[in-house]
Amino acid sequence: MKYRYYITDLIEGVVVGTNSRAIADHFAASDDYFVVDAQNGLWLQSDEEFEINEAENWE
Repeated sequence: MKYRYYITDLIEGVVVGTNSRAIADHFAASDDYFVVDAQNGLWLQSDEEFEINEAENWE
C-alpha cells in the first residue's frame, strides 16, 4: 500500500506509513523521527515544512 506520509524511526531504524496528517504531525514533533509528506514533497518538522529537492540537484 502507498502512504501519503512516511515516518522514519531514527532510533529503531524502521519506516512506517500513514495517511493521517494528525499522526504525521505527532511524530514530526519529535527529533527521534523523520517525517515526509510524499504527496507534496515536504519534510515535516515541529512547526515547519521544508521542500524536498531533487537528488540530481544535490551536491
